[in-house]
Amino acid sequence: MRTLLARDRQLAAERPEREPLRRIFGEGIGVNLLNPRTALFFFAFLPQFVNPGGSVRLQIALLGLTFSAMGMVTDTVYATVAGTIANRLRDDERFPRIRRISVSVVYLGLALLAVLAHPTK
Repeated sequence: MRTLLARDRQLAAERPEREPLRRIFGEGIGVNLLNPRTALFFFAFLPQFVNPGGSVRLQIALLGLTFSAMGMVTDTVYATVAGTIANRLRDDERFPRIRRISVSVVYLGLALLAVLAHPTK
């Protein structure tokens, strides 16, 4: 209720300093290389598509490179779209109010759901 009843604040349009893309890219590679789910995916999923009669190493390498290329393309599209949307919302004067009301409605809906989920006897 506090969020819903709060007044819209005109916050200074401070944009954080941009980090170098090289650093962001390096952090992304580090996170992906250290992610155990990625290794489990490759060990569990890719061997199903390998023909044992052919060069297994080459097939695994090609499948892995194909997966990486597809991931790079889709992640680039997601990042570009998200960046564009973020810039437009940052410049929109109505967005803080829309966000405040939307968050309030979600909170109130969750509270109502919690009350109705376990009625007392």
